[in-house]
Amino acid sequence: HNYQVIEAENGEEAIRKVQNHPEINLIIMDVMMPKMTGYEACAILRREHPIHTLPILFLTAKDIENELTQGFISGGNDFVSKPIKKEELLARIKVQLSLSLHSRETSPHLQ
Repeated sequence: HNYQVIEAENGEEAIRKVQNHPEINLIIMDVMMPKMTGYEACAILRREHPIHTLPILFLTAKDIENELTQGFISGGNDFVSKPIKKEELLARIKVQLSLSLHSRETSPHLQ
């Protein structure tokens, strides 16, 4: 699918990588990570990156129903449950990238 991937070991590193790579168009973040949760990292990223310009997909192995509320409150765009189905993940990535691109094209003042 011709995506370039940048990996981070934890939430703090993910935040640094987003700061150092403004070309990042989407984040796939695990809910449970060392040093800080995905929700905490997402909330920090949302201070500089609005939900419509930088989609964040959460990966979770936990009870999805309980996780949805916390994920959306922290600024997440969508969830994928583990075990991950490749086709589902790729479809969700495509949708989020399309929505973000459309938002930037139709509302450049929102960036």
